[in-house]
Amino acid sequence: PFACFSVGRSLWLEGRLELSIEWFDRSTDLSPNFAQGIYNRGLVGTMVGDVERANIDLAMALELSPLDPLAYAMVASRALIEVQRSDFEAAAKLGARAAMMTGAHQHIKLIAAFTAQLAGRKPDALYWLQRARATDPRLSSAVFFRSFPFSLTRGRETIEKCLRDLGV
Repeated sequence: PFACFSVGRSLWLEGRLELSIEWFDRSTDLSPNFAQGIYNRGLVGTMVGDVERANIDLAMALELSPLDPLAYAMVASRALIEVQRSDFEAAAKLGARAAMMTGAHQHIKLIAAFTAQLAGRKPDALYWLQRARATDPRLSSAVFFRSFPFSLTRGRETIEKCLRDLGV
């Protein structure tokens, strides 16, 4: 399972998202309780716009491993799902929750910033943006999308526009 997971992760990092999902499927077929494989399949599903399956995967990963060191990322990924569903209030709540969790890094804080902006919470958006930039002053939308190589979907367009509005 871990070898298949590693291939899937490598393909994701190369931007070959659809192919990476196949490898995460192989990983979880071999080990149905492998929370990291399920989480990564959910994250990549989020980036390709398959939000219904991704939401199920992310919920399952959190259920299997509620104290997971990457729980912040699982919650942030669910915020990205809500952005794609245009439920910006839910996205902002999940984004802030993820950013306050142990291990949250600059990209998670940036998710909190743009989800707050989308929900019309400008002061919260600026707060999280400042926190993200305090960690990485060179943070940009290009850096964000290099780490989260979203397919060309409406969700990506929404995030890109919001990041521009925030000056990122």
